[in-house]
Amino acid sequence: MRRTLCCVGFGMLACAMAARAEVLYEFSYARVSGPIQSFSFSLTSPTFISDGSLRLAPFAITDGAHFWSISQGYATVEDVFGNGCTVFGTADADVGHCSAGVPPNNGGTLFLVWNGGGLPSSEGLYTPDYIAGQFYAAGEYIGTFPTINPDTGRLELNITQASTVPEPASIILIVSAVAMVGVWRGSRRRSEKTPPLLGQNR
Repeated sequence: MRRTLCCVGFGMLACAMAARAEVLYEFSYARVSGPIQSFSFSLTSPTFISDGSLRLAPFAITDGAHFWSISQGYATVEDVFGNGCTVFGTADADVGHCSAGVPPNNGGTLFLVWNGGGLPSSEGLYTPDYIAGQFYAAGEYIGTFPTINPDTGRLELNITQASTVPEPASIILIVSAVAMVGVWRGSRRRSEKTPPLLGQNR
């Protein structure tokens, strides 16, 4: 019984510690030329990113005079060539399956392509094969957009394991598991200190 209690406690502790492990994606753009300034942003995902919308906290891109608040993202793998795409845009942009559209007002999009191998699926430092940013109102671009010098800057993606604070349910699991292990250890110590009964063979 005590052994079973210990195994259950350690099992609950292991599940609780793994309950909120997430993948952290950190994007950074370093300006080389052009008006768009350097920027960075990050997002987390329960698993490595695959097809679908991205959970994204809004971040700003600016040229010093205009600001574009990027608040949505989408990731997908293009069917024909297997290219991975991650697309980000302002609230009024149309982001989707390896595509992005911006209305001719103050919208903006950032388009990243990973050629041939799909989306990055392991920890490490990555550079997309193609980047393009379109920022209307100012009529500005970054990346390998064909009408401008492609060397406007360098964008990198660093994928690591996120360190997260356990959610309430995980905290309850941890406390319960520690308590069960404590009960098991206490009962084990008491059994070791209990003298044998009279007449019992040693």
